[in-house]
Amino acid sequence: MNAIDFLLISYLAFDDLMPGNRLLNTRVYFLNIKTRLNFEYYQTFYGPYSGLVESENLRLKDLRAISMVAVERGSGGFERWRRVYNLTEYGKTLAWKVQESHAEIFANLNHTAGIIGISEDYMMMCAAAKMHYEPTASKLGFEISGDQLNAALDLIKRLDNS
Repeated sequence: MNAIDFLLISYLAFDDLMPGNRLLNTRVYFLNIKTRLNFEYYQTFYGPYSGLVESENLRLKDLRAISMVAVERGSGGFERWRRVYNLTEYGKTLAWKVQESHAEIFANLNHTAGIIGISEDYMMMCAAAKMHYEPTASKLGFEISGDQLNAALDLIKRLDNS
């Protein structure tokens, strides 16, 4: 399976929606835990990141398999605008074909997506990914609430036990 196919069925696992580049990367990171395709992740300030995931997502956009809309998130600060991606009808057709030919992998992705849920809590997801990718890190390097930290730890525990 290649990165494009994996991204297509990742969209299906999350009901055709990826709210932002960082959440796309973080969700794909978690979906790939058991599949272990080489997306060339490396650690960044906000957790593991793959340029390959982002470039292949842009390729899907160029192929008109996904659409992108910029959504305003607030009046200032970090991530004022977020790019929201959705499968187009053409993209859904492609994704369903990949799903049919890789049914077992899709079942695993769908199961993992169910554990992750549809959370758009960017900071919690980044914290969970960063702690999972580098479990020996002594601190995150960014501020999150106690509730977000507990949710991140709970997510890692649920993924490890699945």
